[in-house]
Amino acid sequence: MYKTLSLVCMSLILAGCQITQDTEPMTRPELALVSSPEKLQSLDDWLKLALSYNPTLNQAKEREVQASLALANSNAAQLPDLKLALDHSRRKTNATLANGNNLTLSFSWELDWLGKLDDSEQQAVMAYEQAKQASFQSEQTALKQVSVAFLTMIQTQTLLDLYEKRAALLGQQLQMLEENYQLGLTSALDVYLARNNVASEQSRVVRQKQVLVQAFSQLQIAAGVKSTQGELTPAMPTFNAANYDSLGSEMALNRPDVQAAWYELLASNKASAASFKAQFPNFKLTASGGYSADEFKSLLKGDFLWSWVVNLSQPLFDGGRLANDYARSQSNERIAKSKLQDTLNKAYGEIEVELANYHAIGERVGLAEVALENARMAQDLSFSQYQKGLVNFTTVLDAQKRALDAEVTKITLSTEQRQQIINLETALGRPLSALFSLNLES
Repeated sequence: MYKTLSLVCMSLILAGCQITQDTEPMTRPELALVSSPEKLQSLDDWLKLALSYNPTLNQAKEREVQASLALANSNAAQLPDLKLALDHSRRKTNATLANGNNLTLSFSWELDWLGKLDDSEQQAVMAYEQAKQASFQSEQTALKQVSVAFLTMIQTQTLLDLYEKRAALLGQQLQMLEENYQLGLTSALDVYLARNNVASEQSRVVRQKQVLVQAFSQLQIAAGVKSTQGELTPAMPTFNAANYDSLGSEMALNRPDVQAAWYELLASNKASAASFKAQFPNFKLTASGGYSADEFKSLLKGDFLWSWVVNLSQPLFDGGRLANDYARSQSNERIAKSKLQDTLNKAYGEIEVELANYHAIGERVGLAEVALENARMAQDLSFSQYQKGLVNFTTVLDAQKRALDAEVTKITLSTEQRQQIINLETALGRPLSALFSLNLES
């Protein structure tokens, strides 16, 4: 029996040694490297990367895990505690040296007669729901940032293609003017103006390439990844048509920040109730049984002892700690209520502004299309009249500049219109995955 007991003790000691956490050398965190640029051509690809690597989203997911564990602990608080203890003592009184060995199995259970533990469990449930909503909001924010950055990159690439095409066209125009100048058909001033125009456009191309690098960097940061060098030809995502004309007053209630604030208020209410009930008596049942002997090897052959206790305790003086805890929980509840009101006010204001922006940019896109059509017609007409000697070359340059500005405005507004839809959908609390018909499960 002594050998068996020794083996049990050694097993417990070794098990305790194995519980120690393995320590690994800390390394500096880096962006996840994506070595297949060909797989990053669509918005779907980038959104999937963001769901896996976005640092802010991963922090929110960890907080959701922590809330889940806190909820599990709260559930366990209503269950009985069962402990096994083995202790050894040695005492010396005068000339006597005495040993004591005890093996005890103890049981304790708090009777939740006022519902205090149930309130604490409900508080944990509400806190977990709040963490879930906060995690969902972080997910929507990450998807929004990636979507906006992706659209910005498409716009930048489109403008670069436009500038390169215009630079090539102006180069051909300059060549024609130089040939005409050699024949005495064109003045030197026109040639100088054309050369200036070509140089300016080539400078714009160089600048736009820098902007493209910055846009790609922002896209990588939003997704939380770093891609190897490679040619990207991102495709414009398809937007599902939405009807924003019949939005009711309940439109803000689906927002994750509003939901999170609501669950925070419920959690603070339950915490206040638990603090109030902590001021009243609590019942606790404890029982224990085990063996006691002077010699360790004869522990299981020693006296068997048992006891049980019903405990009723009422705090009489604690320096006001329980009363202060209750007052603080009530203050937290008032803060949560004010925060919910503030969140609702901001939600309604944000939706109103984003809705107005959505309608305004729709009108601007329509006007930009009209302006672009007229600018192109003026550009073709001015060059035709210049070849006939009806207008000077300055008129041609002015018409070309107006046409370019109109086309840039049209491209920019089209991108802003799509980004505005994303902003409005986010303000309404709708999942962005539904907006793009994305399958983010795989």
